[in-house]
Amino acid sequence: MAEHSPKRLLSHVIAEWACALKYEDLSPAAIETAKLFWFDSIGCALGGSQQDDARILLKHYRAMGGNGNATAFVSGFKTNPVDAAFLNGHMIRAMDYNDIYWKADPCHPSDLIAAPLALCESERLSGRDLILATVIAYGLFYAGLRSTPGSVAMILTLLEPVTAVVLAAVLLGEPLTVASVLGGALLLGAVLLLYLAPGRPAEPPRVSP
Repeated sequence: MAEHSPKRLLSHVIAEWACALKYEDLSPAAIETAKLFWFDSIGCALGGSQQDDARILLKHYRAMGGNGNATAFVSGFKTNPVDAAFLNGHMIRAMDYNDIYWKADPCHPSDLIAAPLALCESERLSGRDLILATVIAYGLFYAGLRSTPGSVAMILTLLEPVTAVVLAAVLLGEPLTVASVLGGALLLGAVLLLYLAPGRPAEPPRVSP
């Protein structure tokens, strides 16, 4: 009786593809596009750094104390890669001027761009490594959009605030206020209405970037 090899997890396939990809494999167009995304994101971050919410976040993280090799934009504050990615990602998004993808559910791919920078700086990697990581991140993002119907993406987006409130309550002990409970109920109700709405296509069309 023939033995069947275990089914490979998608996460393993993605990890192997990402690890095997080299900077030399990238096309000139991909490299140029990644650089343009970075120029655009840095410009957005410079403006975002002057917003009140960005200043509040930076003040909060300074109070907690920085310890790491990753740098927050503009301030020069040093911290760990996770916190630096969060601070810089917030500055990129703060004014909502960053890049947007319109062909499916509208979204901002550069929300993810601060993570490879923080990791590359912390690990003392090169600019080529940063470009490669950026291309991998964008490539996986667009691949996900091609295989995810816009209606599903929209529902997942609506659930993000609810998930954040629940995780904050469970993991951080944040109190659940009346406003947050009511807001969560309204969002869940909207998701339910979208799911039960008549006329939804059984096989939503896929989109290409």
